[in-house]
Amino acid sequence: MDDQHVLGARQSVHSGETAAKVLVSFVDRVKQGQYVSADLLEYLTVDHPVYREQPAATVARLRAYVIAAFHDAGMPQSAAPFVAEVLETSIDANLTAAAARALNGSATLSPVWADHLVNAIYNIWRNDQPICFDSYRLSWPLLCYSTALGEILHRLEAMGPDARHIVPRLEKLLSDTPGQFNPENRAAINRCIDALAAARTSCCSHSGPSNVETLMTPVDLMDLGAVELQDQDSRHLTWEQYFTGAPSLIAFFYTTCMNPKKCVQTIYNLDNTHRSLVEQSMGDQVRLAAITYDSTRDTPEMLRQYGVSKGICFGNNYRFFRVPTDFPKVALAFRLGVNFASGQVNDHQVEVYLLDRKGRLAQKFLRFQARPAAVVQSLIDLVP
Repeated sequence: MDDQHVLGARQSVHSGETAAKVLVSFVDRVKQGQYVSADLLEYLTVDHPVYREQPAATVARLRAYVIAAFHDAGMPQSAAPFVAEVLETSIDANLTAAAARALNGSATLSPVWADHLVNAIYNIWRNDQPICFDSYRLSWPLLCYSTALGEILHRLEAMGPDARHIVPRLEKLLSDTPGQFNPENRAAINRCIDALAAARTSCCSHSGPSNVETLMTPVDLMDLGAVELQDQDSRHLTWEQYFTGAPSLIAFFYTTCMNPKKCVQTIYNLDNTHRSLVEQSMGDQVRLAAITYDSTRDTPEMLRQYGVSKGICFGNNYRFFRVPTDFPKVALAFRLGVNFASGQVNDHQVEVYLLDRKGRLAQKFLRFQARPAAVVQSLIDLVP
């Protein structure tokens, strides 16, 4: 398919109220071989225009259909971080099943993918449901279907020796959850354990997906210099006043996000980072900030109460912020992976950024949680 036809198809996906229907049609054509799987990459980000103002459930379903297409069309390496993000953080059965299926389209998989897959079981086993990606619009009852757990176990078995190290985790899963899996699912997990235990040791290794991006040249964000911030105590200051003069960490979050692997964990990790910096006598040399995605709902009073409920000890260098008027400008500058629709928590990725003392973007930790120790060291490295 030539570039002109691909461009035309992409433009049609962006246009009008039927954008979601056009996207589904485009995905079907990728599955049929009319386009290559790399043409789907732009639709992995939740801030793509096709998802704008769509309900969160619709966004999740559309993204799942896109990701599942890699099973048939092949998974580009550039898609790996997005697939890992879903396995590590999603509590949506459709998305998780799609991510597990997508791995079938990868020529090589690192053993770390087995850990992502087992983590996904813990995320979704209470929310699992029948899944089918033969078509976007399904007729019930489904005559042929799988489940997120079924897709995960199938992928683990296919990994063979590269997944053998997770056998103890699967055994612990069964022992820790007596009566929580039905007999069919317990039998499926036991079959997976037996298959992996019998697999021969792998002779090869491959690198896994990374969620860290270090910028060779820091990116100037000072177009944001005059943006107004308001902290948890209703104090007003500008972006430049807080984010220049010392290295800083910025995390974005919803106070109303109920996914324990996303915003809640982001805030706990932020606090662990702060505690570690204080223990190393670095607390007054760097600045930490959590900025809400929802400045309309999250008033200063809500930010403070949310922080206190998570054990946050606020200070001059450790604050929660809302952006009263210019949040779209901030979202554009950081290219935030969040879909906006009023009045709800929208699909979003894990987003943590490090800025140098001049307020320039120096490093990103995206899509799934970073280890606080790694973030601390990166921050310390930015201290002159």
